[in-house]
Amino acid sequence: MTPLTAALLIALVSLGLNLVLGVLVLWANPHRLANRQYLVLTLFGSLWLGALVASFASKEPATFLAWVRTASIIGCLVPIGFRMVRLAVLSGESSHWTLLKQCRWQFLAYLFLIPFCISPLYMEGVRFFPGRIPEPSEGALVFLFPLWFLIITGNEVYQLIRGLREARGLRQLELQFLLASIGILVVLGILPSMVIPLVAEDSQAVMFAPLWVLLMDAVIAYGIATKQIMEVRSVVRRLVSGLALACYLSSCYALTYWVASHLLGGATFFHDITWASLLATLVVVLTMGSAQHRLKIFLSRAFAREDRIDSLAGWRRAAAVTRVAKDRGELFQAFETILREVAGTDRAVVMEAGDSSLIETRLQRDRAPLSSHHLSRRRGGEENDAIMRELATNGWEVALGIPGKEGLRVVVYLAERLSGRLYSESDLAALDDLVRRFGNVLENASLSTEVANREIVYQTLLDNLVSGVVAFDMQGRITHRNPEAIRLLGGEGEGEGVDTLPEAFRALLGDILEKGREARNEEWELLDPDDPEISRSVRVGGAPLRDQEGVHLGALIVIHDISEERRLEKHVRQSDRLATIGKVSASVAHEIKNPLVAIRAFAQLLPERIQDKEFLSTFSNLLDGEVERINRSIGGLLSYARHEQTTLGPISLHEGIEESVRLLAAEFRKKRLEVDLDLRASPDHIMGHAGQWKQIVVNLLLNANDAMDENGHLKISTCVGSDAELGDVIEVQIQDDGKGMTASQIRKVLVPFYTTKPGGTGLGLSLTANLVSQHHGTLQFESTPNQGTTAIVRFPIRQSTASETPPRQVETSRAGL
Repeated sequence: MTPLTAALLIALVSLGLNLVLGVLVLWANPHRLANRQYLVLTLFGSLWLGALVASFASKEPATFLAWVRTASIIGCLVPIGFRMVRLAVLSGESSHWTLLKQCRWQFLAYLFLIPFCISPLYMEGVRFFPGRIPEPSEGALVFLFPLWFLIITGNEVYQLIRGLREARGLRQLELQFLLASIGILVVLGILPSMVIPLVAEDSQAVMFAPLWVLLMDAVIAYGIATKQIMEVRSVVRRLVSGLALACYLSSCYALTYWVASHLLGGATFFHDITWASLLATLVVVLTMGSAQHRLKIFLSRAFAREDRIDSLAGWRRAAAVTRVAKDRGELFQAFETILREVAGTDRAVVMEAGDSSLIETRLQRDRAPLSSHHLSRRRGGEENDAIMRELATNGWEVALGIPGKEGLRVVVYLAERLSGRLYSESDLAALDDLVRRFGNVLENASLSTEVANREIVYQTLLDNLVSGVVAFDMQGRITHRNPEAIRLLGGEGEGEGVDTLPEAFRALLGDILEKGREARNEEWELLDPDDPEISRSVRVGGAPLRDQEGVHLGALIVIHDISEERRLEKHVRQSDRLATIGKVSASVAHEIKNPLVAIRAFAQLLPERIQDKEFLSTFSNLLDGEVERINRSIGGLLSYARHEQTTLGPISLHEGIEESVRLLAAEFRKKRLEVDLDLRASPDHIMGHAGQWKQIVVNLLLNANDAMDENGHLKISTCVGSDAELGDVIEVQIQDDGKGMTASQIRKVLVPFYTTKPGGTGLGLSLTANLVSQHHGTLQFESTPNQGTTAIVRFPIRQSTASETPPRQVETSRAGL
């Protein structure tokens, strides 16, 4: 391959790779100004490489000279593009227009340089040689071109060094790589391509210029685009390590091969493999591990870093401090001090998680440290931008999390390092390791606190129990007893033997310890330890104490003083006997009262209508019926108390309603009540007891009457409907416009002895509900305070009885009472 062909191939490959670098860096974070400006730099470099390719491919002197002049003109843009990248790194989020204004003097100088590159003062002609790169004939002032490059490059070096002194963190690190790229360009690019041709009068070295430009762009790309950036010294260390190891292994191989060849001659081992090459390979393999280890130690000393974070050393210091911390707050303060010293910063905060910020959400999700500098180099996103703003607002550089069983437990924030160095990936890994170790300490401290708190709770519980608790070990010694046990049994506390207890307790304890017996609710009579003449009734229980593996550890005896309970039981039994007599008397009085009302009404009319034979006949029949009803009421009350079942048969609901209304007509007239009947149910027959049904209706009507004032309105209606539990039903509604009931009163209205009436017994509605239940029906109330109450009775329709008695329907009417 001729030098010209090699130069063309190198330029073409460099051109393609340069464009790929520009696109990749822009793709890494298109929102960052430095990444976008890097694309401009690579475009300048690609245009220069394109012109170089065209010149190498030229066949005519004039064409070659034109493309060389074009490459020179375009090449002058590369330092300007580099300057704009530097300004973009320093300025952060400026615009391209701002960068152009800052580079206006360089562009102005560039405009004066264009005519110079076209004039014969820069280049007069070209000389062609077979298979070689053509050599231009320099003009009289050609030295001004490399001089301009050296001046502008020197100015950039000066600006970078000054910027390094002022910059911190990521900007400082990126400026280091920009400075390294200039060094590569000057040493490997400008000197061979411009100075050597002037001194040696040989332009063949220019063929390697594209490689040095590509290498410069690659170094810049690494410095501003990679997510896990290392410092320049770390990169150099790795390069030196690799080169040194390669040189050492090559030397070992060459030396071993030379010695073995002289000693063994050309003896072969297998086909063309000689013993010398085999021995040299074995020596390299055997010495590689040792060489790597020694080289690592040497380079660690040569490239020592004073601010390198050592998580293990930091943990030793943290462990020593956290051991003496008394509570969680002191633990946090101690660890903050260690973090400031280890990380080399002036601010560190350890706090409980729980504010549900974006930082905590990301830490809980990814379980990885967050660094604002590293986030700024990642592909843009609203979440990343919000996290960076949140960190910047509070002046934090790094956030780390301590996970727990149920999510993030603790968050750690660190400010920038005082040295200005960036938190590298290795630093973040070391800090994360240190923080997680601290998380284990917190977990242990939490467990210890929880155990201590539980002991306090258990002790408080035992001390305040109304039962006495005594614990024993396997030798029968008391290990614990609470104040109630001391009150009941006497003694002072722990350490006493079983002989201090009553005989019955000693026997029970022996059975528990020896036989594993358990005692439940045994009632004993116990003498008071302070006054033997006083006897107490106690309930005693006991059981063995075992650990989680079932090993017998001792016994536990619980004593409960039931003396007061026994005294109250005697008093309650006596009171119950007296209360029962009163309740039965009240029940009988309530149920007899309703028939007496009707008898009294007719008795009041008797003097006026003594000559009315029809009235006397009606009165005589009523008297017999109501006396019989009183008799049935007493029997029903006794049946309710004994829960006796009533024999049921076909009855008409409408007939019972009409008779009950006629029976209470006098009561309704006293208050001038308006009574409406709307009996539409068809059929209206159920399986029931006619007398009990009238008793149900009368009780409900009397309650409605008592709830209403004068001139009230009472409506009684029936209809056929359905119920989720009863199926097809006949529904009876008795609606008044009285004072109504609250929700709490409705819930208690069917409870026996509950009443809101002055002098009431509270048995009427409970008896009514019992009667409805005997008819397999339901009773419920709907009420609104100050608007009235509706009593709703539902009975299941018996199809077998629907045809036994012809249905009797009463149309809507108004009772003239």
